[in-house]
Amino acid sequence: MGFSPYQAADWRLEDGLLMGPDGPIMRADALPLMGPHNVANALAACAAAAAFGIDAAIMSEGLRGFTGLPHRLQRVLERDGVTWIDDSKATNPHAAAVGLRAVETPQVVITGGF
Repeated sequence: MGFSPYQAADWRLEDGLLMGPDGPIMRADALPLMGPHNVANALAACAAAAAFGIDAAIMSEGLRGFTGLPHRLQRVLERDGVTWIDDSKATNPHAAAVGLRAVETPQVVITGGF
């Protein structure tokens, strides 16, 4: 099986859509994961899937069904208009900053550790 000769520019966010070289895959706001870094991750996953001949409809289905991993911007609870998010895997300043930028609503940050 040969790999497709796609370039990074073939995979992009355009007008709110995840786009591949053959057209749209899905709306970015339909991703269950939050944050621009996860849009980039989704596009990278699509590029890898396309290299193996996976259809865009299957990519979209897979992305919509992937709710993330525990402790990585995981929605834990929504109550009284407050969403509680567990990002305890953000164990360094860079990861914590990426997580904070991913949340677009007002935030109260609870931190701990050494």
